[in-house]
Amino acid sequence: MLVIILLFLTGFVGPLSAVRSFYVDYDRHIFVKDGLPFHYVSGSFHYFRIPSEYWEDRLQKAKAAGLDAIQVYVAWNFHEEKEGVYNFGGDHDVLQFIELIHKHGMLAIVRAGPYICAEWRYLENEYGSYDTCDQHYMSLLYEIGRAHLGNNVVLFTTDGGSQYMLQCGSPDPRFLATIDFGPSQQRVLQRVV
Repeated sequence: MLVIILLFLTGFVGPLSAVRSFYVDYDRHIFVKDGLPFHYVSGSFHYFRIPSEYWEDRLQKAKAAGLDAIQVYVAWNFHEEKEGVYNFGGDHDVLQFIELIHKHGMLAIVRAGPYICAEWRYLENEYGSYDTCDQHYMSLLYEIGRAHLGNNVVLFTTDGGSQYMLQCGSPDPRFLATIDFGPSQQRVLQRVV
C-alpha cells in the first residue's frame, strides 16, 4: 500500500528527466529522491468536497503553511455517479487539481482507491469487504485500477512492487494503530469502548 500511496512522489504528472529518481531504502528506512535522503511534510485535501474555484487558494495556503506535499484520495463514485458514466470536468477534474499541486512546487501523494476510507460510500457493499483481505475484493481492486489507469501507469516505485504493497484495510497496527469504523468492525469497537 505504501508504494501506491507514494504513486506521484516522483513527479508523475509532467515530463520526467533521466536524472530524477525516487525509491525506498528499506535498509536505512528512508526515502531517496534524486540520490539524496528525502523527507516531506504533507496535508490531506479532499478536492471532491471543495469547489474547484477554491483549489488554488487552498493550495497556496497549504504551501504558505510549510507543506511540500498534498495527500489526495480519488473518490471514484464522485467521478462515476452512474455506473459506466465518468465525469472528469469542472469540480471533478482531478488531473487539473494534481497539476495545480505541481504548479505550486508541491508533490502529490495520490491514494487512488477505490475504497478511500473518507466516510465515502463505494466499493465495500457492492464487491465485498476490504476488512477481511477478501481475495475477491482484491482482484476487483486490481481490475478496477487497470481499467481506469491502464497498463502503462507507474504503480510502483523504482524498487519494484510486491503483494505486501497492496494490502486490505488499515495499515499494519504495529506501525500505526487505527480504529476502522466500517460495518465489520463492531468487535474492535467493543474492545476499545
